[in-house]
Amino acid sequence: PGRPGHKQAVEGRVDFGDWDVPKSFTRSKTHLSWVKALLLEHLQTLYDFYGEHQGVRIARKHIAWYSKAHRGSAEFRKTINDSESADEQLQLIHGFFDSKTSTGSLAA
Repeated sequence: PGRPGHKQAVEGRVDFGDWDVPKSFTRSKTHLSWVKALLLEHLQTLYDFYGEHQGVRIARKHIAWYSKAHRGSAEFRKTINDSESADEQLQLIHGFFDSKTSTGSLAA
C-alpha cells in the first residue's frame, strides 16, 4: 500500500514557510506586478505545451483566476474569452494589469 514514510520524507525536505500574506501586500503594486509576471510565465508554459490554438482556449480560465480579485475583471474576462491568439491575450493582459498599477485601482 503505497510508500510508507514517503509523506514524512517529503515534509522533512520541503519548507512550506508561512503563507500568511498581509492584506497591504495583496493590494500593492508590487503584488500586482508579481501576479502579472506569474500569469505571463504560466501562459507561456500553456502555449508551449498545448500549442497556440488549444493553449489560448485553456488559458482563458487561468487568466480569469488570476484577474478575478481586481476591479474591472468581469469586463476583462469577457474580452479575454473572445481572444483568438496568444499575442492578443498577452496584449490584453498587459493592458489590464498595467492600467491597475497606473490608476491605483488595485482590488475589487
